[in-house]
Amino acid sequence: AVEFSENELRAIARLTNEREQAEASIRDNSQKSKARREEIQRRADSQIKDALGAERYPEYERASDYRFDQISKVSERFNLSGETTLAVYEMQRTAQAQAKLIQANKDFSAEQRQALLQAISDETKRSIGETLGGKAFAAYEKNGGDWISSLVSPAN
Repeated sequence: AVEFSENELRAIARLTNEREQAEASIRDNSQKSKARREEIQRRADSQIKDALGAERYPEYERASDYRFDQISKVSERFNLSGETTLAVYEMQRTAQAQAKLIQANKDFSAEQRQALLQAISDETKRSIGETLGGKAFAAYEKNGGDWISSLVSPAN
């Protein structure tokens, strides 16, 4: 659980409202509109980071991420530490970033890409399993950990 001060909450609410209003004015789904929405989101994220500071902003990001919430629920259920929750979350972010890079790299053949993604999936499963322990990992696989198997895309 992340706790924000009243001033931080007010700043987050104000900036989120401003972002939502700006996004609401965009009515179509053209590439130009998509780029505009992304720019609005980047600007809002930057303003929230400025309001919270560099040290508190990662806490805001985690609090806004349903994937972190899923990990937190399993950790809480099995009385695991906050450090364990953070470690698993970082493993997830790292694995997904690596998978995205591999998927985007057209220098690899479809078979090479598949093998690399499978290796990332296998190592991630092993590492998170060791971190959470057997019972907690089994619960996590059923309640939020399905992203691990989705790292492996079908061969093209």
